[in-house]
Amino acid sequence: MTHKEIFQNAAWVAGSGDYPQQLIRGKFSAGKASGARITITGLGFFECYINGSRVSNDKFVPAWTDYEKTERYEREHKMTDEQRHRVFCMEYDILPLLKEGENTIAVALGGGWYQKYYSGEPKLCFLIRLTDEQGAEHRIGSDTNLVWHPSYITESRIIRSEIHDYNIIGKDWFLPDFDASAWQSVHTVTTPEAAFAIQRCPADKVARTIVPKLLRRNKHYTVYDAGENITGAVVIKTGAPKGSEVELLFSEEIDNSGELSFDSSNCWGGRQQNLFITDGSENLTAKAEFMWNGFRYFSLTNNAEPLFVEVIHTDVAVASTWKSDSEILNWLNDAFLRTQLANMHAGIPSDCPHREGRGYTGDGQNTADAVMLTLNAKQFYEKWLEDIYDCQDLTTGHVQYTAPFVISGGGPGGWGGAVAIVPFTFYQHYGDVAVLKKFFPRIELFFQYLETHSENNLVVSDEPWAWCLGDWCTPEKITIPEPFVNNYFYVKTLEIYMKIAKIIGQEGKIPQTEATLALKKQAIVSAYFKAETGDFCENVQGANAFALDIGLGDGRTLQNMVDRYTITAMYDTGIFGTDIVTRVLFEKGYAQLAFDLLTSKERTSFHSQIIQGATTLWEYWDGKKSRSHPMFGAIVKYLYYNLLGIRQKEGTAGFSDIVIAPTLVDGMNYCEGSVKNTYLKYVKTNRDITFIIESRQSVTFIYENETRALPAGRHELYFAR
Repeated sequence: MTHKEIFQNAAWVAGSGDYPQQLIRGKFSAGKASGARITITGLGFFECYINGSRVSNDKFVPAWTDYEKTERYEREHKMTDEQRHRVFCMEYDILPLLKEGENTIAVALGGGWYQKYYSGEPKLCFLIRLTDEQGAEHRIGSDTNLVWHPSYITESRIIRSEIHDYNIIGKDWFLPDFDASAWQSVHTVTTPEAAFAIQRCPADKVARTIVPKLLRRNKHYTVYDAGENITGAVVIKTGAPKGSEVELLFSEEIDNSGELSFDSSNCWGGRQQNLFITDGSENLTAKAEFMWNGFRYFSLTNNAEPLFVEVIHTDVAVASTWKSDSEILNWLNDAFLRTQLANMHAGIPSDCPHREGRGYTGDGQNTADAVMLTLNAKQFYEKWLEDIYDCQDLTTGHVQYTAPFVISGGGPGGWGGAVAIVPFTFYQHYGDVAVLKKFFPRIELFFQYLETHSENNLVVSDEPWAWCLGDWCTPEKITIPEPFVNNYFYVKTLEIYMKIAKIIGQEGKIPQTEATLALKKQAIVSAYFKAETGDFCENVQGANAFALDIGLGDGRTLQNMVDRYTITAMYDTGIFGTDIVTRVLFEKGYAQLAFDLLTSKERTSFHSQIIQGATTLWEYWDGKKSRSHPMFGAIVKYLYYNLLGIRQKEGTAGFSDIVIAPTLVDGMNYCEGSVKNTYLKYVKTNRDITFIIESRQSVTFIYENETRALPAGRHELYFAR
């Protein structure tokens, strides 16, 4: 949609561009109304009040997009890729907040991602539609009759710091009777050159609150523990004298002395700060408003006290349950959900919530299946798919490493492949064919990019300024070759492309694609297969699993992989390899070994994180850098797909045809869980196995050599051991 289609003649307005956070107010008249709605957006983020009441408890809106064109440089190299630009607008019912006569609108603007990456001045646009009792519509748009004032938020650097000075203006600035006679008139500013849309993606909200635990009281500050690694805000109360500074600092870890750790060798979340300068009020409450913090621990100066901690993330519900007698798998499931939710803000799935906060396409495509399986995330991914669509260069076909695009690192296969993997995963979960039709030509364009960066049918390069990664975050130095991994993803996306072609009636594209597929597979075999041993790339870091997953190798390839992990009893893989190894083991009949790796207690294992007190998944196996990265959690889907065995019939979509085929392993005698409105519980004894199945639809149950068609409802099945 265009700006005019949404906002009619409403103007974009702002105060002085010298102030990245601004407060804007205005008056408007309303008669007796039968309906009242406001369409509003403010860049970067905004909060709106009508007659002193918030119009919504949404946070960090509008969602982050590639708002408008900006020049980008990497190591003095000017980026020439072209992206599409979008701005989201929020729509709210404000009838309950209105009164007959004069009404007040007040809006706070925060810098958000817009200020950080686009260097844009804060700006606001809104249109109020009032419907009177006769059904006539009256429109009130933002214009130069509004007035503005510098905000009490003097600095808001998203995921880094926020500073409030309550001596600049009172906290009651948004109330109707506030004296704004000294405020200045706003001026009109340029409308962003972008497409406009009403935001359907859920916004961030306060999901719950935590009472923190006092850990250590020092002379000037006290250290607290929220009990888990989260994203959110600490709400404080203070009666400190006017001009006093109340400081909050945040970290994921504490050191051996009980102090916050900012040592990048084991915690790279960055030094996050909230600073509040008091106005002398007896009971001043404060918290960060236009940023979230990623932390478990925080310190607070002793001139204030914490009231509670707000856990904040995108408002998506958990749609799965898992419980078993394996404490490691229980932790893994819970830690993944906690980590993923902590990385869902402003409409993107981020890599980490505190250091970069970007929507990396590699991390995002890797976890998409697990997220769509365990969370109600359809509208969330509808939005992120648009970001991926927007960030592909239409000349070269290059898919950026982040969506929305920010100068970042990645690789052509595992990151760029998101243009095929994410829409196809979306289709599998929600049955939306329109998404496949939309992305089909974009996948073809992506193949053109891979071809221009290939030699001898191997993807060997990326953009001249880029890293050209293959896998990432292996426990030891990355030795699995980048071209091997990138060609693996080329093959996987070719396979997805052919599946899509069949679904959308483009079968004529399949023969040529099959020929290309054969060339890419042969290139992998020629370059990396050792006929004497049956290994690919010396069987390092999951290489044999990569090959097996695309139909390469022979019996030795599989056996060598099995032997390796049986002996080492732990993963040696990165973010992609860990998922692929686990999947191949389950699919090839080695569920016990897959379970053993998932529950390993060796050095490179999830158990290692547990015993070090982790409540979220780490970026690296050894814990260096970020302690809140969901990418390794992609394997959580196998708890549901394989151990519980709840999945959809091959070739179907939208979970319209569900198969339950549980896989029982030594070391787990009890397991229960649900996904996609289907529940399974089993209990093993020395004598028998009891299965309890509950489903809202008919399902096919398979165990060993027996298949049963079960109607919707509850069923108990018994099998002798």
